[in-house]
Amino acid sequence: MMDVFIGALRWVHIVLGFIGLAAWWVPIFTKKGGKRHVAFGKVFAVCAYAVAGSAMITPPLRIGGALAAGASLAENTASFGFLIFLFYLGTVAFALTRHAIQTVRTRRDPDAIRTPFHIALGILPAIGSVVVVAWAMLLWSGVSIIMLALSPVGVLTSLQILRYLYRRPTERMAWFYAHMGSMLGAGIAFHTAFLVFGSRILFDLSILGQFNWVPWVAPGIVGTMANRYWETYYRRKFGDLPVAGGEARA
Repeated sequence: MMDVFIGALRWVHIVLGFIGLAAWWVPIFTKKGGKRHVAFGKVFAVCAYAVAGSAMITPPLRIGGALAAGASLAENTASFGFLIFLFYLGTVAFALTRHAIQTVRTRRDPDAIRTPFHIALGILPAIGSVVVVAWAMLLWSGVSIIMLALSPVGVLTSLQILRYLYRRPTERMAWFYAHMGSMLGAGIAFHTAFLVFGSRILFDLSILGQFNWVPWVAPGIVGTMANRYWETYYRRKFGDLPVAGGEARA
């Protein structure tokens, strides 16, 4: 029964992952705030929640089932580490997606976003980073380098969310920049998961040889550059130049 449930989760993850990946691109090229932008943004959000949720549910079930069946941690360090990393990506994608949505919903009252749940969700990616680093260092395996290389993502995600929660935005369109940055971040997580996990269905990544690490880091590099470009573009468009510092929230 558990295998059937995990198998169903896997297919939900794959199907909605592909749909979400396609839906993510539509708001990029449509009028911001327009009907298509909003509609496809909602489609992406639903898919992101489902995909991130399945990514967080599946690893504990698989690891727990394997250990209960007598599997050895020492003999499955790499495969278990892979599942831990999947869980980590899920927390990052979930936190960024919710933050992107909440920044829009609370744009007229930024303080309303600071709820206990959202605060906890803002801290969770950083905790994930700590877990990933600890696993990679204490249980060294073939995936440890990748885990360590991408471990800062969780910390940076938490800093991005918590900064918005606890430092009153000084820019008129601060909510827009937070929304855009979070959606781009969620897209990075989606594209990373697709290139590393999803593309295995279609391609053999071993053909990359010594460059098999590229799918892990390429989305982050491209996405970070895109985020800087678009934020600068919209700041100039809105005449909303960044202000150093900021008034701390009470």
